[in-house]
Amino acid sequence: MNAVNIFLISIISFLFSCNHSFKEEKNTKQIIEYNFTDNDILKDSLPSNKKKVIDSIPKYKYTSLEEAQKISINELEIIPYTRDTILSDGYHLSYRVEKDTSNGGFLQSMTLVKGTQDIKMINMTSYPMHHKSLGYIGVDFGKTFVFMQSYGSGNPNVFQLIEKETGNEIKSGIWLDANKEEQILLYIQNEELEKRATLLDLKNGKEQLITEFKNSNCVNNNYGGIRNCLFIKKVTDDKILLEIESDSITKEYLR
Repeated sequence: MNAVNIFLISIISFLFSCNHSFKEEKNTKQIIEYNFTDNDILKDSLPSNKKKVIDSIPKYKYTSLEEAQKISINELEIIPYTRDTILSDGYHLSYRVEKDTSNGGFLQSMTLVKGTQDIKMINMTSYPMHHKSLGYIGVDFGKTFVFMQSYGSGNPNVFQLIEKETGNEIKSGIWLDANKEEQILLYIQNEELEKRATLLDLKNGKEQLITEFKNSNCVNNNYGGIRNCLFIKKVTDDKILLEIESDSITKEYLR
């Protein structure tokens, strides 16, 4: 064997060894983070281990916990999170999937992030639960945002009003309506109080209990009561108009 052949064999062996080590390193990864976003600035700001993971390892689905226990995180066929994840002022939500160390299954979560710094995980569910049940951005108010969960037709959309700086929950309840520009949130505090609503004016720091619609036909004859009837009609600098359109009822509230 001449010197040239020996040199070529050495190079091929080295490349194979590097490729094998790279695959082994990827197989030991326990958490995969997927940042699906159209924001190119955000993409460029993320470190390499925070970007969408793409590899050539075969992907598998599973139909039972027993099957899931046999699959590593890198072998799982992950359903992409396709809802918007971008918030204002440099914040975004990060969708992550990881192995559940308690039972061998999988978990999915949403974490509030500013730039590359994690602030707080705001929800976690088993995987694969519907993404809308894990949560999504309802409305971005600037310093706060509404994080919502939906559980199918006919069920109420629940929400948490989250402070961006800390990730802490400020309010929670059942979603009715919102006005992003004027930072108005209309919601129900408790589903048992289905004939009463709460009007939150974040811009002016004012909250009002709304009871004037409880005797309307829509509220009394509609499954879910006021949550399927009441909406924000108009907001001005000093007034908020709420309406039940089907009953032609409009009420005015000072800000």
